[in-house]
Amino acid sequence: MTGPLVAERVAAVNAAALDWVGWAVVLGPAATLVAGLVAGVVAYLAIAQRRRADAKAEWWRRTQWALDEVLSGAPDRRRVGVAVLYRLAESELATPEDLEVFDAAWGLLLGVGGPVASAAPEPSATEVTAARGQVLTDGRRGVATADWVVRLAAGSSGAPVAGGRG
Repeated sequence: MTGPLVAERVAAVNAAALDWVGWAVVLGPAATLVAGLVAGVVAYLAIAQRRRADAKAEWWRRTQWALDEVLSGAPDRRRVGVAVLYRLAESELATPEDLEVFDAAWGLLLGVGGPVASAAPEPSATEVTAARGQVLTDGRRGVATADWVVRLAAGSSGAPVAGGRG
């Protein structure tokens, strides 16, 4: 193997090497672009997840504050806490498990098994808001709301409440 045969093989190896280098030159920038796009998508998803987690943490902090207000003995603080809980229950951040917590709060405020205000001629604003919260969370959870709660949620006006189920 001397002379022209060796030269032919060297030329074939050089051509194959040049062919690979040529493809690397062409595909290198494309591969870099794809890697950059993948990294961008991963970064975007990480930031979106972080924002959602931060929003949920802030939502839960507000929920804890509202629950503390509801459990306070002061009627004004309790009324504000119930109003805030109602707004928090409307949020898309409230998971089914969170709605169970709200359900317990409404039950505490309304009394389990019957209205707290049954002996009173007019329900308090706190009780009406709690009843509306019960109707809201029951509707979001897909469970039936007791008739007396729906009536209490209607307040003294007797107007029907959206989402109430008997």
